[in-house]
Amino acid sequence: MGLIPGQIVTPPEPGLRRYGLFNAASGPLDLPAPHGEGGGIRYTPVTCGAAYAYGVNCYGGEVAAPAKPLDGGNPEVATGVFLTLATLECTQVGYTEAELRAQVVRRLEASEQPTVERALWSGLDFEGNALDILNLDAEAEAVSGGYDPDLITDVVGALERYAYTDQGYGYGATIHAPIEAAAFAAEAGLILQDGPRKVTPLGSVWAFGAYPLGEVIVTGQVTLWRAQEAQVHTSFDRETNLRLMVAERAWAASFDCLAGRATFTPLGS
Repeated sequence: MGLIPGQIVTPPEPGLRRYGLFNAASGPLDLPAPHGEGGGIRYTPVTCGAAYAYGVNCYGGEVAAPAKPLDGGNPEVATGVFLTLATLECTQVGYTEAELRAQVVRRLEASEQPTVERALWSGLDFEGNALDILNLDAEAEAVSGGYDPDLITDVVGALERYAYTDQGYGYGATIHAPIEAAAFAAEAGLILQDGPRKVTPLGSVWAFGAYPLGEVIVTGQVTLWRAQEAQVHTSFDRETNLRLMVAERAWAASFDCLAGRATFTPLGS
C-alpha cells in the first residue's frame, strides 16, 4: 500500500461493445417525441406478404383463367415503450454534480444492450412485471419437428426452413440465440462476418444476446427506436448526505412478419 492516496485519473474508456442485438437490428431510430415516448409505435410492415406464380396462357372459351388470390393488407405491428434505467447513490464529496451525472449516464450506456435484449425476449421488467410490449416469448410459435435439439446445425436448419419455406419470408431473418450458442455455431461453421453483422451461410442475421438457455427464436426484421438523449433525475437526502442520480432512456423494439422457436439443448438437458 502506498504512503499517500493514489492520483485520481480519467477512467479508461471501454473497448469494443460486445456483439449482440444492437448489431443485428435496424436502428436504433429516433423514438418520436413526445407521443412515441408515451404511447409506443405502430406501423404496417413492408417486409411481409405472399407472392404467387401465375401462368401467361391465353384463357378463354371453355378454359377460364384461374382466380387470382386476394390478400388483405399486412397486419399492423404495434408495441409499447419501456425504459432502460440506471441509478447511482453516493456521497457527493469530491465530485461535482456534472461528474455524477456523467457517471450514471455511462453506467446506463454500459448495460443498455443486455437490458433491451431481456425486455424484447420476455416482455418483463427487472422484477418480472409485464411491460406491455411486443415480445419474442409471447409471439413465437414452435416450428415443426424433425430436428435434433442437441445440434445447432439442425436447429438453425429448422428455423430457416420455417422462415423461408413455411412462411415465405423474402429477406434475411434474424436468429435470436443465447450467448452460449455462439460458440456452438462458430464450431459448426455457421457464423460468417458480413460487415458489422454475423450471419449464417444462408444470410440470416445472428442476434446473440442475454436470452435464456434452451431455445432459439427466428423472426423477421428487428427494429429498435430510442429517445435521443438519456434523462437524468437527481435528489439529495440531507439526513444521509447522499445524492441519488437516476438515468433513464425510452426504448421501443419490434419484429416483423413471423416468429418461430426451436429447442436447443446442446448438453442434452
